[in-house]
Amino acid sequence: MITTSRFKFNRGASMRYNNILLRLSNTKGSNHNNIFIKHPQQQQQQQQQQQQQQQWTKLSPRSCSSTTSVSSSSTTQVGVLSWYLSQLKLRPIITKSITSSFIFAASDFTSQRANMITSRFNRGASSCYNNIFLRLSDPKGTTQVGLLSWYLAQLKLRPIITKSITSSFIFAASDFTSQMITLSPSASYDSTRTTRMAAYGFFILGFTQHKWFTFVSKVFPKRDMSTTMKKLAMGQFIYIPCMTTVFFSFNAALRGENGQEIGARLKRDLFPTLANGICYWPICDFVIFKFVPVQLQPLAHNSCAYVWTIYLSYIANLKGARSE
Repeated sequence: MITTSRFKFNRGASMRYNNILLRLSNTKGSNHNNIFIKHPQQQQQQQQQQQQQQQWTKLSPRSCSSTTSVSSSSTTQVGVLSWYLSQLKLRPIITKSITSSFIFAASDFTSQRANMITSRFNRGASSCYNNIFLRLSDPKGTTQVGLLSWYLAQLKLRPIITKSITSSFIFAASDFTSQMITLSPSASYDSTRTTRMAAYGFFILGFTQHKWFTFVSKVFPKRDMSTTMKKLAMGQFIYIPCMTTVFFSFNAALRGENGQEIGARLKRDLFPTLANGICYWPICDFVIFKFVPVQLQPLAHNSCAYVWTIYLSYIANLKGARSE
């Protein structure tokens, strides 16, 4: 009888001991070595932790059965994040599918809003730009103010002669700048060279620019990105190679070179010049075709050509190449 009663006592004590361990195992930082010796402050901390766990289970009642296997750090998560994590545990596929759907929808909405804002900005800037120049370029002269408005009116009334004179002045200024940069102290300014450059701008470039930009605007009237890239490609592969060839040939002919010498010069200078121009002209052409009105594109092109012609004038006036 004594042995049987001791066995029952030991079994009951062991069950009570195991229940205590299971309850304490859910508490963060529980210490199994101090089960039977507990300070009152430790008991208060355990009670507070148990209350927090009960509050969390009330917020997510569906996940109560699965929270026993969740790590101790997740027991303190409350609100939307804890609910989302519980849904990931219960319904992983549908939860991840809905999450991906919302993220892709938000990305597409953001992309459309960005495109809309960009198009509105470009359209507003272009319309404002065009309105300003249309008001200034009234052919009757009733709203013309200053030199710029007078120039815009001349562009409308006499486009070819105005663009030719503009090209002549810009090429003359470019050659003057080029000589000031490259001349040695003992050398003198070459006015004949400047005259040749001005003649090329007046007789050839002004007329060809007017015809080229008018033709391109008729073939590709839009200003979207794909149309702008088509205009840029036409300029790089058709207009610029042709005009560079004419420039070198015209300048060499005025210097008295014969056909063989002109051919040798083109063979030496043409392709290196075109290769260097690829680093400069695509950026200029993109801005011109995308944002500048058609009637002002030759002026914008000549403004960019001022910097380029400083280099071009230097190359064109190098010593002639010997023909083989």
